[in-house]
Amino acid sequence: MEITKIELVRFDEPPERGECAVYRIELDNQLCIPSVKVKNGQKGKFVAFPYVYKTDTLPPIYKDAVFPINSEFRDYITQELLTRYEEDYKKYEKGEIIAEPIPDHIKANWNCKIYGSEK
Repeated sequence: MEITKIELVRFDEPPERGECAVYRIELDNQLCIPSVKVKNGQKGKFVAFPYVYKTDTLPPIYKDAVFPINSEFRDYITQELLTRYEEDYKKYEKGEIIAEPIPDHIKANWNCKIYGSEK
């Protein structure tokens, strides 16, 4: 399985820690994974996959909604997205991408402008 498309959904000014960008990826032109995030953590940038907040448990918990089954595929997706993020960051520095702050209550607004490109 391979990534056939990566679309930038939201781009925020890179924070010291927190969300930098939100992407939508397609696998083999057959499966779309929305809301894959690049975040800046204590040890550097990483990729966070979509999750749901389950309130039917005590205490409420976050559960992965989509995730790679093995580390090889996780590493592949992570490398592709971090490479794409670095390309987008260079465009941001040149003024080709405008940072849109990602609201805390709506981290991936699907009505926003899409910056897409085929891989």
